[in-house]
Amino acid sequence: MWYIINNCSPGANKALNNLESKFGGAIGYRLMYEDTVDTLIRVYTEENEYTGPELY
Repeated sequence: MWYIINNCSPGANKALNNLESKFGGAIGYRLMYEDTVDTLIRVYTEENEYTGPELY
């Protein structure tokens, strides 16, 4: 499982980036899979899905 943090704002320390993204870069952490973490992510995602206009 990967945890990805966007890190491409003008003031970001881009030396920390270990992933390339469409808009610059990101920091990726590899996490060990656990059922509880998977469940929390699914609940959080379902409750917070963005339904407004397209962001980009």
